Amino acid sequence: MDILSFVNKDIAALQLSDNFGKAAEMMTRTCLRKYPVVEGKRFAGYLPFSLPEAYAATDLLSLAAGDLEKTPVVSPQSHWYNILKLIRSAEFETLAVVDARDHYHGII
Repeated sequence: MDILSFVNKDIAALQLSDNFGKAAEMMTRTCLRKYPVVEGKRFAGYLPFSLPEAYAATDLLSLAAGDLEKTPVVSPQSHWYNILKLIRSAEFETLAVVDARDHYHGII
């Protein structure tokens, strides 16, 4: 089963060059507590829901690059059963699909 077929095409990642105002808007609209952030095509991490409150709306996400959470991620070659186990855990609502070169493919 192709893991990439499970990637949600409707939720675009934020860029480190985006501002916290846009991040807060996207997180509120999607109801995600952790939102994926990329730098170009490279996965930078998840922005926690509470972090935008600590910055001005015009501040860039790059200011908080060190505070982004790096897990959980799965590879495009992961077995669907392992992904299902992670998704079913109460801790994770989304999983970033990231290859060995940190190329971000999307979230499940």
